Amino acid sequence: MKTKKLFLAAAILILNSTFLIFDCSAQNIGINSTGAAPNASAALDIDMNNAGLLIPRLTTAQASTLAATAAEGLMIFNTDTKCFQVFNTTWQNMFCTCTSAPATPGSITGTTSICANSTGISY
Repeated sequence: MKTKKLFLAAAILILNSTFLIFDCSAQNIGINSTGAAPNASAALDIDMNNAGLLIPRLTTAQASTLAATAAEGLMIFNTDTKCFQVFNTTWQNMFCTCTSAPATPGSITGTTSICANSTGISY
């Protein structure tokens, strides 16, 4: 009798494991508050109207350490440089926030009057 119960328990465990494996093998993933199916063309479809996507934030030192094993196309936000970066053999800046005002431009110098069809005038 014990053998039958043990066999039945093992069979149920194997059956449940099989269903769990099949249940977890999705083609794409959707994250939303409505339960809508993800777009078929997206591996990850995030559809939120009150939240954004926060990618990993690393310092320059942490990003340098990660570079040894980083996959091409890996994205981070560098907290030291305030730049979004992507890895392509080295970390490349994609977008950086402005941390200071641009320098004051110098004065414009050169010819003050220009004749029609003039060439070679520099400012």
